[in-house]
Amino acid sequence: MAQQIREDVSVDISEWQYYRARAAAGTMIEGTIKAQYARLWDYCAKVRRSNPGSTMQMKCRTVRGDDNPHFQRLYICLGGLKAGWRAGCRPILGLDGCFIKGHHKGQLLAAVGVDGNNQMYLVAYAIVESETKETWRWFLEFLNEDLQLNNSGQVTWITDKQKWLLDVLRELFPDSEHKHCVKHLHNNFKVYHKGLFLKQQMWNAAKSTTTQRLSRKRVEIEKWKHPVGPNVFKYVEKMKSLYVYCTLVFSGNNTFQVQAGLHNQYVVDLERRTCACRKWQLVGIPCSHAMFIILISHMNPFDYVDAYYKKETYMKAYQPMIYGLNGPKLWPRSENLPVQCPEFKKQRGRPKKSRNLQSDEERKGGTTKLRKNYYVGRCGLCGQMGHNRRHCNRRRQSKPWYNCLRPSTHWRINPTEEPTTIFHVCLNQRRKPK
Repeated sequence: MAQQIREDVSVDISEWQYYRARAAAGTMIEGTIKAQYARLWDYCAKVRRSNPGSTMQMKCRTVRGDDNPHFQRLYICLGGLKAGWRAGCRPILGLDGCFIKGHHKGQLLAAVGVDGNNQMYLVAYAIVESETKETWRWFLEFLNEDLQLNNSGQVTWITDKQKWLLDVLRELFPDSEHKHCVKHLHNNFKVYHKGLFLKQQMWNAAKSTTTQRLSRKRVEIEKWKHPVGPNVFKYVEKMKSLYVYCTLVFSGNNTFQVQAGLHNQYVVDLERRTCACRKWQLVGIPCSHAMFIILISHMNPFDYVDAYYKKETYMKAYQPMIYGLNGPKLWPRSENLPVQCPEFKKQRGRPKKSRNLQSDEERKGGTTKLRKNYYVGRCGLCGQMGHNRRHCNRRRQSKPWYNCLRPSTHWRINPTEEPTTIFHVCLNQRRKPK
């Protein structure tokens, strides 16, 4: 940026001048952080008026020495997303949280569904101070009221391995089915089972058994050439290509025994829409064994696809409208006290500039850092194994000042051997020569 200013106006600026000018420009365009927090009550009232049925719940707290309310949490569930999930999405909800970067830290909690084209569908989100059991309970209680999850056994939850989140789900939704994200399961799996082959085998096992986005989805539906979405159509075509490996062994009373390979046999029931491999029951789309029976019976495969994948159901999810908002100048003024910024808590230690990477993740530049566990190096002076040139005896003999009353830890060739510490004493010379 400094180089561009030098080329445009022929003026040299320092790095801090650039930062101060950028901060001043951001304040002029977006306003200060304090002014934005002060209009939160007005923002919630405007969203409720523009989008009927929306839920906007904000929680504030007082700070010692200040009677004004300070921001703590905010829950948002728009009426269009709420109605769209109930009308046209599969009964699956994924829960997760992420950090919020900026001057005031926090956590963003989100609940995401799955639409008829196997894509994510945002349902609700919240901004909280931290990801704890109390905040997850607060978020899920409002979500339960908005989605009317009276019979909790009809919804399947997908989460990570956080213990407090699992406890809250067991308390609020005791009859619901609970699943874990495969990515988080693999993070625990790879600690004891490393390798790309095992990772692929685990994924194979798991697979076996907002406003602009809503408007864009409505346009995409008009371009569909089949009664199901493009992703579902590709999956159906894939199952069609695998039916050549199946043969019919027995049939009777709408029940068929299909042989796939040499020693694999599965029973397919078209009336109940089940297969012994359980893939049809889990996915809702006929598997290769069921597809074989459907094709040899000259029936339409799309008639046996679950209703959640159909075009009519998909349209119900994106049919509710989310209306836009006017600028802050046209928002109605609330009678509540202006909300202050959340209490600033400085973290201990030096702030991190990057997150901690996993052991199998690539570092910047595509390089991986080698681990030094049980690594035995070779000395560059004597060529022997077990030490480097810094602790080589040949160097100590050539430089007697090197052994001045300091401990040195010898290298361990055997990892189970305890390190030995030896104090070297120099009697001839106590200071390093110039």
